[in-house]
Amino acid sequence: FGRFGGLSSDCGTYSILGGAPYTTSFQTIGSMYSAFYLTDRYNNSIIYLTPEYNGFQGSFMYSNGRDSDENKWSYNQHYYGAGLTYGNGPLNVDLIYEALDYKGEADKNKTTQLLNLGASYNFGAFTLYGAYEYAMHAPLPGFVTFQKDEDDLDGKALDNKYNNGKANNYHAFALSASTNALGGEVMLQSQFAFGKNKNASEAGLEDKFNTLSIGAAYFYHFSKRTLMYTQAAWGTAGKALKHNTDDLRGWNATIGMTHTF
Repeated sequence: FGRFGGLSSDCGTYSILGGAPYTTSFQTIGSMYSAFYLTDRYNNSIIYLTPEYNGFQGSFMYSNGRDSDENKWSYNQHYYGAGLTYGNGPLNVDLIYEALDYKGEADKNKTTQLLNLGASYNFGAFTLYGAYEYAMHAPLPGFVTFQKDEDDLDGKALDNKYNNGKANNYHAFALSASTNALGGEVMLQSQFAFGKNKNASEAGLEDKFNTLSIGAAYFYHFSKRTLMYTQAAWGTAGKALKHNTDDLRGWNATIGMTHTF
């Protein structure tokens, strides 16, 4: 009971998201966030994990009010999640269904529904990862935004059209690999998504869109408690996601170190 991450959030103890070597650790471009819509941490949550049987385990999660529980049940925004994982030797698989309703909101947004499938297989010399998501009535993937600053009224209007109401239906894919090299772990990752905005015809906007990103990361363990990491990535978005003359292209690079006490 309490506040913790949803099944596909990659946050906290109970997330079962798989299918990529460094998933969401680098949030903007080089991870699954650039093509997938992934859930967050939610208040007022209950989770039940089944006993493990022959490598299979089920997860069931519910939130009575994702942000607060001040309203009646019918006016709170709820989370529903169910997932199944399988792990046996070199193979790991996860299947997740999630739903987010928007009760109490004036915009009467459609319920977001997400279906995620992830898998990885360790061949010894390297591990291969793959993931797929079907998102229905979902906001756009994480790194796509039309709002540049607080005064960008056009950006705010476009964000509203593409992320509220009926929102978007889209397919997202990720393919990646990791291997031990250069004294540490090297990871290569790619994500792609394509879909259609469900508000576009009413708003007079182009409806189809796509995103693509590629990234690489290197982890080096100085000891069991000290890790150095570095990452770089590039991403772009096209069709309906080109705002005026902007290409919505971007890149990022990260270097850091963690020490566990």
